[in-house]
Order: sequence, then structure tokens, then C-alpha cells
Amino acid sequence: MNIIEALKKNEKPFGLMSVGMQAEARAIGVGEFNFYTGQNSGGWDEDTDDIFRHYRTYRLHPNYTEEPEVVKCVVRCTDGLKLYYLKELASAPLAFAPNDPDFIGFECEGALWGCLYKHKKTGIPYPGIKLSKLDEYEILTPTHVLFRGKK
Repeated sequence: MNIIEALKKNEKPFGLMSVGMQAEARAIGVGEFNFYTGQNSGGWDEDTDDIFRHYRTYRLHPNYTEEPEVVKCVVRCTDGLKLYYLKELASAPLAFAPNDPDFIGFECEGALWGCLYKHKKTGIPYPGIKLSKLDEYEILTPTHVLFRGKK
């Protein structure tokens, strides 16, 4: 069981939790936890404190999801103007990036993730457009490919 799942099922007071679990709980923040009161909503209640109390038993909200670490891979260009990215000391053509199971999107200078076109009048970025409307958009060149990392 990973530490997030252990925090979701915790039944020990904060002061008796392992040092690792305490550190992870502090990194997440007390606002993501319920504490056991023995009353109200099945015994678990929202905490209004901004610190963990050693005598309270805390449990991570069941719907809490861990934010993935984002790995930014630099986009490079070959002499033949073919774009590729570097990931874990290997290179691959840019077009292969969306096939990676950890792919999040592209980062373009001044644009949101996954956006490769920006409307010239509104400045709104889009991940894809109709070719017939190409003259209404600025083409953005990705600077990085973004992947989920392993925590």
C-alpha cells in the first residue's frame, strides 16, 4: 500500500504515525484531511486548524488525488528541420510524444499546455484547428513536451 492509500485509511493519532507519514501529511496540508471526533458525520469531521494536533487522528479525504510530477523534455530541431524531444537520454520524433502513456501535452512559449495554435485576434490558444482557417491563427512551436513523472 502506498503512503497516500495509508493516509486515507489511517486510524492512528498523528503523534503515533510514522515519521514518513507525518512528513507526507504535512506536505499535503491539514486542509486535505478529516479528523476523528466520535460524533457528527460518522465520526469524521473537517478540521479548521492550520496545523496537525498530535492527539488527533487524521484521515486523508477519500477523493484526494495526488498531483503528478511534471517532467519537461526539451524540444530540439535537427538540421533537416525535423522536431524531436529528449526523454531520459533518448530522443524521439515530436509526433511520437502523444503515444507515450505518460504524455500530458506540449508547452509553447506564451501558451497553455497542449496548445499549438493561437487565434491572431483573440489570443486564445487551441490544440487543433481547421486547415481552412489557418490564416486566422499563429502557429506556435512547442518548446517542451510534458510527461507525468514518477514520484
